[in-house]
Amino acid sequence: MVTKDLPVSVYPPLEDSLLLAAVVREKALGKVLDMGCGSGIQSKAALEAKAKSVLGVDINPLAVRHCNDTITKTNKKAKFIQSDLFSKVPKTKFDTILFNPPYLPADGYPDDPATIGGKKGWETIERFLETAPSHLTPKGNIFLLFTSRTDKSKVHELIERSLLDWTMLATNHIAFETYYVYGLRKTFSRLDAERKRVTDIDYFSKGKRGWIFKGKIGKKEVALKIHNPKSEAIGRIENEARVLGMINKKRIGPKIIFSTEKVLCYDFAKGELIRDWLPGASRKATLEVLREVLRQCLVLDTLGIQKEEMHHPHKHIVVGKKVTLLDFERGHHTPRPHNVTQCCQYLSQLASVLESKKIFIDHTALRRRAENYSRFPDRKTFDAISALLG
Repeated sequence: MVTKDLPVSVYPPLEDSLLLAAVVREKALGKVLDMGCGSGIQSKAALEAKAKSVLGVDINPLAVRHCNDTITKTNKKAKFIQSDLFSKVPKTKFDTILFNPPYLPADGYPDDPATIGGKKGWETIERFLETAPSHLTPKGNIFLLFTSRTDKSKVHELIERSLLDWTMLATNHIAFETYYVYGLRKTFSRLDAERKRVTDIDYFSKGKRGWIFKGKIGKKEVALKIHNPKSEAIGRIENEARVLGMINKKRIGPKIIFSTEKVLCYDFAKGELIRDWLPGASRKATLEVLREVLRQCLVLDTLGIQKEEMHHPHKHIVVGKKVTLLDFERGHHTPRPHNVTQCCQYLSQLASVLESKKIFIDHTALRRRAENYSRFPDRKTFDAISALLG
């Protein structure tokens, strides 16, 4: 234990540090990053585990000085630097990353940056997990400690959003608190994406069946769709990849870049969701976009592909330099597709928004023409619908 001449402002080794250190001595391998090194107890444990090297990091300059004075002078495998999490950590990969973070919620505890993890207690863990995977080797491990005073379900969510799997490695219950040490590893989905040279992977949004992440291939922004672990739907990623492969030939949907069993990667659609774009759009731009959405629905009908959800596509249309339809995970072949008629339902829902732009649609005529198109889906009946948009 490293306690010699420990400055008052440096977090001392307590029950949590001792629990993590026991795991580190047993499991730490290769190049080690000790995030929030504090007294240096985890760095020392890693060196005892025969780590090849240890880089210790702490935002507290007194902790860095203490570790350099007590560890680096006697072991040249160790180095310590001051950094706010990863802000000054070299862009390199580590086999093992250790973190005993500040994990207490701000309310009800003394204001100490070594122990307070944010308003809810998990905010520092969130910041750490946003960046840590990009510093981890493919087979590397993260050893993360937190306690029952942190929202455990939230920590699980943050781990999942970082595309990491977790295993409970150690636990200890003392008085009214339980300490947990988790071992985190990259999911197969993250490994698939990284093998395809996707970098800077960040959580973006969550749907019922898929989670969306942003990333980069070189300087190009891409989107990654990955199966929602809480969804019971099977094969949606593969299905969407298959549908996009067909409709991309007609320049519909985001351009697919690659797909694996776990991951679908496509161009990131830049712009605004149509629900956010419509209120501020001009009359002319609104008409152009709605006509383009209808046109793309006609192409889908012609291909015999039913997208689904075009009657309520507020989150499935991005308007930017071009209009992009998203989310084809439920897309399927059918002899009677009805994308155009679903879109007509959507136009009816927009009545108040459109009227505010002096766009007046005869909804009785719209309904009749949609019914006629449904019976006789051809260019003539479609043009009759499109004509209602001027």
